[in-house]
Amino acid sequence: MTGAAGAVGSYLLESLAEDPKFELYGVVRSVSQAKTDPLRALSGKVSWLLADLSRDNVVEHLIGDVKADVCFHFASWARPRESFDRPAAYVQNNVFSTLNILEGIRKRSPWTTFLLASTPEVCSNTAPIIDEFSPVAPTNPYGASKAACESLTRAYSHSFGVKTLIVRTGSYINPRRKDLAISSFAGQIAACEAGLASVVRHGNLKSVRNWLDVKDVIRGYRILADKGVAGETYCMGGSEVSSVGDLLQRLLARSTKKGIRLVPDPPLSRPVDVEQQIVHSKKLEALDWRPTVQLDDSLMWLMTSARKDFE
Repeated sequence: MTGAAGAVGSYLLESLAEDPKFELYGVVRSVSQAKTDPLRALSGKVSWLLADLSRDNVVEHLIGDVKADVCFHFASWARPRESFDRPAAYVQNNVFSTLNILEGIRKRSPWTTFLLASTPEVCSNTAPIIDEFSPVAPTNPYGASKAACESLTRAYSHSFGVKTLIVRTGSYINPRRKDLAISSFAGQIAACEAGLASVVRHGNLKSVRNWLDVKDVIRGYRILADKGVAGETYCMGGSEVSSVGDLLQRLLARSTKKGIRLVPDPPLSRPVDVEQQIVHSKKLEALDWRPTVQLDDSLMWLMTSARKDFE
């Protein structure tokens, strides 16, 4: 698993580590990443591999040694707003790491299924409803880099017979992904409750999404690794549609601190935003996946997690 220390990879590792039949390998950039919470608790259950995924010879060596059944590729720079300021870096990191892994599998481990964690941002300029058949038309450099990753993945499937799965995962609630807008709101509210701040700064509150809980996301990845059809693309979206501003108000309603002011912060808004992005999951639902966690429960979990940072 690449991006094993990340906000999604760490949850998936925890889930897989509960089953002793799995032999787990996590790729990280430094030893220190594997020693931080929550990964420290997985000591002895995960073999940690150090690699810069942009170096093809390193990746090929790792893949040849591990001989994995499934490679979950989560390693990615994934901040759409930041990508406007660093487009070249996003393309270099995201595209070349994907290419090098695919090459390593092709040359050294052709039985490995490659699962690319993609995003509906690759289709963000097409229509408000996104599914597996939506035209690829990104509106930001991050989405463009992931569109290139998808194209490479399909090319290696068609031309070299690499077993691939592409998963476009919609917006989700994730306490470990603190750069997400909703996570940032929870953190700022918790800071206000602790007396360390008095305002919540925000960008565009009008954007509408269908929201997932990261626990449902992890379950979806596991189902796809087990039942997904090689060469196919799948979308994963939540059951409840709501705006960013509505979620902020629902978090404020759960706060013990009243009178928190909201302050627009223009740098937090994208130069070009996607006002509505609803992801349909019919193909994944045909594999017996459905969102199970209620959005209100996710928001309560998010606030509880954010408060722990100020204890």
